[in-house]
Amino acid sequence: MAGVNIDVSQRKRAEERQSVLVAELDHRVKNVLASVSAVVSHTQRESTSVANFVEALDGRIRSMAMTHERAVELQSVAGDIVG
Repeated sequence: MAGVNIDVSQRKRAEERQSVLVAELDHRVKNVLASVSAVVSHTQRESTSVANFVEALDGRIRSMAMTHERAVELQSVAGDIVG
């Protein structure tokens, strides 16, 4: 009977990295949802009608999206400069 010796250290490191990435993603998603919830609550308190609420909320969410896009662009440019 012949023995087989398999090095699983690379696979183990990949699994650990994936676990860390999933935990980080979970944390970030929870933060985003908390931010959206706060924006909805704040917008609701300031709104005088449903139409006003929808318009204001749409604007705020679009603003958050544009801010995110700009941050990603700046990070990319910074990476190009450093890298």
